[in-house]
This record gives sequence, structure tokens and C-alpha cells, in this order.
Amino acid sequence: MKSIGFNLIIGGFILIVVVTYSFADSWQPSHSCHKPFKPFSFTSQGELDNFRWEVQRYKRCIEEFVEEQEEAIRNHRDAANEAVEEWNRFVRYNY
Repeated sequence: MKSIGFNLIIGGFILIVVVTYSFADSWQPSHSCHKPFKPFSFTSQGELDNFRWEVQRYKRCIEEFVEEQEEAIRNHRDAANEAVEEWNRFVRYNY
């Protein structure tokens, strides 16, 4: 009887993983950040300053995109963990 409960827990976990992956995003997001254009040579200090400003803007854009993706990863991981915990509680108290 004990091995049946264990098999149900393992089976449930596998089911949750399969369902989670089947509903996972089927596309990969990409950023909309634009790389700055670097001229062969700078003709003025203003042009150089503008390029440096655009590099910083590009860096911030990439950093914001990465942070958004990392937050989504955390949210998905938390949702998966909560589903496993729910299953385990169900089996523990109802089976």
C-alpha cells in the first residue's frame, strides 16, 4: 500500500511537469532594444558624447529586458512549485 502512494506521488509529479511544459510559451521573446551606430571616426565631441549616451541607453534597455525575463522565470518556477506542493498535500491528506 505504501508503494502505491509513492507511485501516485511520482506519477502526479510527472503529470504536472508534462502539463506545465505543454502549456509553456511556445515562442521565445526578444528585446526591442536598438544598437547604437558607431561611425568610423567621430567628428566632434558632441558626436562622441551622443554615441556614449546611446550606448548607455542600449545597456539599460538590455538590462530591463533581462530583469523582466528573470522575473517571469521566478513566477513560472513558483507556480510549478505550488502545483507540486498542492498535489503532495492532496495525496498526503486524501489518499
